[in-house]
Amino acid sequence: MVGLAVTVALLAWTLHGVDLRAVAGHIRRADLPVLLAAVVTATLTFPLRTVRWRLILRDVDGHRFAWLPLWHATAVGFMANNLLPVRAGEFARAYVANRQLPVRFATALASIGVERVFDGLVMVGLLILSLAAPSFPRHATVGGVSVSSLATGAALLFGAALVVSLLVVHRPAASLALLSRVLHRLLPARLADRVTHIAEGLVAGLAVLKHPGRFAGVVGWSFVLWLVNAAAFALCFRAFALPVAP
Repeated sequence: MVGLAVTVALLAWTLHGVDLRAVAGHIRRADLPVLLAAVVTATLTFPLRTVRWRLILRDVDGHRFAWLPLWHATAVGFMANNLLPVRAGEFARAYVANRQLPVRFATALASIGVERVFDGLVMVGLLILSLAAPSFPRHATVGGVSVSSLATGAALLFGAALVVSLLVVHRPAASLALLSRVLHRLLPARLADRVTHIAEGLVAGLAVLKHPGRFAGVVGWSFVLWLVNAAAFALCFRAFALPVAP
């Protein structure tokens, strides 16, 4: 109920001052077949996410999980993202995976974090390609900040997250030992042991980064996912006859 109330409140804030009759008129004039194609294309991103997640998340022996539980977790997670703030659906997704599969909550959550890092890097890569296009306005800004500066900052952020993850996953014992020593200096022993145990599950969720074949597969599916997502937006723009620069 809280999530639904937040969603309604945000919709009311977003639509404040909007002429709803004009909106209804635009919807009536939309190209319906193209709009339906946009909806189908956008929906296709969810099974694509499931395909990619199956590459990332494995059991303790490295075996693949069944499709259906991963699909259920993905669907529930993104449904929750539509209702809850700050992408709380990611926690719901990890929770459902933990309930339906022999995988720790922390491991499932870390695997979703890996997804987000790849999403960020792929989106930055596609943005850089757009910036290189002659038709892209050279002085474009978002909130007063140049798009090129935003792309650089995002690349540094997601790149750093990937580098740290690679360092941790290739030296898990040393990383966890260092974390345990720091935690035992700062926290009571029982709490420090608990946090270290959670960290072990998080490190397990990064295992895909140790396997070049799976790593490459995740990169490839990430590009497919975001190109399909971009196609959905392009179709939606066309359905409403919104001009988009080539």
